[in-house]
Amino acid sequence: MNYPIMELEILQQPKRACVVEMGERYRRPIDPPPILRLNTNIIDESAFLEFMNSNVIAVHANLVSEESTENIDNIVNTYSSLSRSTFNSFSKKEGRVLLGSLTASCNIVRGLSDEKSCYFVFPDLYVSIEGTYRLKFSLVVIPSTSEAESVNARVSSYLISDSFIAFPSSEFPGVEESSLLSKTLAEQGVGIPIRNKSRLKR
Repeated sequence: MNYPIMELEILQQPKRACVVEMGERYRRPIDPPPILRLNTNIIDESAFLEFMNSNVIAVHANLVSEESTENIDNIVNTYSSLSRSTFNSFSKKEGRVLLGSLTASCNIVRGLSDEKSCYFVFPDLYVSIEGTYRLKFSLVVIPSTSEAESVNARVSSYLISDSFIAFPSSEFPGVEESSLLSKTLAEQGVGIPIRNKSRLKR
């Protein structure tokens, strides 16, 4: 099967996170929630919708350091690839670093330009260890089972976010008011918690 050109674009970058402790009941997700859009070379809207409906398109999130594109979701397997500054006083902890809903499905809704497109939203990502990180987003395509092609999932491409800091709770600066993009998508049923007021510390 010949696929159209597909590229991910990060429309909303992560800026900060508050470190979560295992068993903690109240957890603050990465803020603001990362939002990505799938750009294709399909010009006709009906052809675009047909393609999206005949394939499973998803994006998976992994955590990477500032210096590397290697996944560091799990400390036990990736400690040697991390910089000393990433761990600070938390270097002896083990377990998963990136928690939450790591895979997002396509939401076909209208964005700020009022054109229908495919958006991927990550409102439920958490970091368990203090440090400076980036997110790696991998575009996963699963062909329709009606095709003669193999139905195995394949990673089409990946994109890496800007750096963000995971603060200990005592130093966390707070969260921003939800962006216009977040509000626009939420109004169409996309699951994004909305804040109408900034809670950043002065």
